[in-house]
Amino acid sequence: MNMRKKEQLDKIFKLSILAALLVLLLYYGGSIIFPLVFAFFISLALLTPARWLEKIGVPRNVSSLLVVLLANAAVFALMIFVSFEGYQLVETLNLGSGQKVVPILEEFGGWLENKSTIDIPDKEKAINSTTQKVISVSGTVLQRGASMLQSTLVFMSLVPIYTFFMLSYRGRWKKFLNDFLSKRGSKAGMEIFEKTGEMIKSYLGGLVLVIAAVTVLYGVGLHLLEVPFATFLALVTAILIVIPYVGAVIGAVLPVVIALITMDSPLYALAVLGVYIAVQVIEGYLLTPYIVGRSVDLNPLVIIIGMIVFGALGGLLGLLLAVPIIATVKIILSSMGDTEPIAELLEQKSDK
Repeated sequence: MNMRKKEQLDKIFKLSILAALLVLLLYYGGSIIFPLVFAFFISLALLTPARWLEKIGVPRNVSSLLVVLLANAAVFALMIFVSFEGYQLVETLNLGSGQKVVPILEEFGGWLENKSTIDIPDKEKAINSTTQKVISVSGTVLQRGASMLQSTLVFMSLVPIYTFFMLSYRGRWKKFLNDFLSKRGSKAGMEIFEKTGEMIKSYLGGLVLVIAAVTVLYGVGLHLLEVPFATFLALVTAILIVIPYVGAVIGAVLPVVIALITMDSPLYALAVLGVYIAVQVIEGYLLTPYIVGRSVDLNPLVIIIGMIVFGALGGLLGLLLAVPIIATVKIILSSMGDTEPIAELLEQKSDK
């Protein structure tokens, strides 16, 4: 008994050392590793259509290339739509010149004075100061946006290449995983690979369904309030829910600001905020738990901690990958016998 406990402690100690080394590796090499991890998960999601093409006689390399090209075509079509609509939005609002900002701030200041007993001294000076700050922040955002665009283009060019080779040589990856885990006391290498693939397909498929449903709900609310670019705002803000918990908050800011700028009364902005809060209640308590939550089965506290850690290590990409990475780790731990209690700790099970 003592010998068994010693072996368990030894394995946990080794896993702790391995986890610390992985954190250091991600910290210093995250820009290389996170795109590879992202490509790995995408390859698992594309595995089913690739296998179907192979069953009807398409060679593996050709089938891998076809599914990667089709997936990229869909992503680029979405990017073109978002870019075009975003450009039209900026042109319509003309935010950079400040011509729209000053009248809005003046109107809002007057509305605030009329609706309350608060006196705003030096209103014109405050408006000019606020306008300059808005323009300054806009310039900083544009500079950072240009830098992010460059990184995104590099990322978008590398990930399809990684995905293609992972699909083409997946047999070797399976053999490596099986041999690696077998030497460490687990006989479920292939099972881990298949379970991870099923988890990723369920997770991404559920996420797409949730995004579609939330897009419709946002779109209906924004169209009823006659907010400009309602479809574009609904789609962009719905996509942000892929970042658990914080994505919804970030996504609500843009339509509220647009409503404040373009509509006749600040009450429209409050109505938009109400729409987003109502939809988020539906998404958070109904859609995501039943459609996505079952595929990963993770403790919310673990998700939050994982987002903080992976967000610090990999930025936005780290936030996007936090949930599938932790879910994959849980699958591996649950298959290795002595580490199964750690996997149970990560699960979303209420205490009895």
